[in-house]
Amino acid sequence: HQWQRRLLRDDIAAELETTGLDDITRLSNDWGPLRRWQMRHLVRIGWADLAGWLDIHEITEELSALADVTIDIVGQVYESILTERFGKPIQSDGTPARWCVIGLGKLGGNELNFRSDIDLMFLYSNEGESKGGRSAGITLDEWYSRWAERVVAAIGEVSPTGTLYRVDTRLRPDGSAGAIARSIASYLFYYETRGEVWERQMLIKARPVAGDHALGETLLEQLEPFVFPRSHSLSPRDEIRRVKSRILARLAARDTAPNESHKESNLKLRRGGLRDIEFIVQCLQLVVGGADRTIRSATTLNAIEQMRTHRVLNDDEARALTEAYRFYRRIEHRLQMSAGHATFDMPESDAERLRLARRLGYD
Repeated sequence: HQWQRRLLRDDIAAELETTGLDDITRLSNDWGPLRRWQMRHLVRIGWADLAGWLDIHEITEELSALADVTIDIVGQVYESILTERFGKPIQSDGTPARWCVIGLGKLGGNELNFRSDIDLMFLYSNEGESKGGRSAGITLDEWYSRWAERVVAAIGEVSPTGTLYRVDTRLRPDGSAGAIARSIASYLFYYETRGEVWERQMLIKARPVAGDHALGETLLEQLEPFVFPRSHSLSPRDEIRRVKSRILARLAARDTAPNESHKESNLKLRRGGLRDIEFIVQCLQLVVGGADRTIRSATTLNAIEQMRTHRVLNDDEARALTEAYRFYRRIEHRLQMSAGHATFDMPESDAERLRLARRLGYD
């Protein structure tokens, strides 16, 4: 009965706090106990999904909440470790600096699956320097860059006890060549002077997931005019079409792009698949969201319902998108539970498809 109960972020955080894993990890530099704790929750959520105890949107919210809490504890541990070495980070006005991790993509939309990568951006409040600990003080740019690199390495570390999450930070300003952590002022300057339409699309799903959430909300509020401008110099529809074309071209260049028949069996890439649904929703949000704040939800299903309510989508369109999205996500979860890794490809053999159908509850 306890496994049938839905756990919110605060429930998961409270349970983690009682374990003392933060102290264990900080003292031993061993993330194994945290990985085992996370895996127990993945098993619990998996059972709830298979048994139908929770709806698909509740499953993805719990998976996202689990990731939030995990990222937060790793961030806190390395904040403590770097403070001991370089001293407490202090802003130029003499007040303590703060940090926040921003989730993007499925994590930002509270739509994480069982094997999702997590897309992250790292934020700190302002420039300054630390006062020194065992080592001399350093600038906050260097302090938080070292901190973010350690957080990413710990979360993505492959070990005998598994991996917490695969982390992707390439959606940050300037991609892999850019600073891994930036201040609010630095993010604002970048997006206001060099931001592109695809970055507006990306930031629709941005959400504070760890650290000082108020700091993250401050950044996102100040970015609203960039994400949802009243008018567009470039058509969001045309730009999103180009984004999808570039994605497929990159896959083809790596020789991993499926042929047309194979592509149609891929839940993400097929016509009308997961990516098309998400791009449709985000395109409409970019076009209409500047004038209508009520359709800006980062969660795909919520955004579809908002657009139905406000007649951006009619009832039939909203129903088709919702049913397809929910169906694809259920299949995606069964595929990834079985494979043990991220996959969106439908099985090819009749026997494998039969097993998948039974996992989905069909006879």
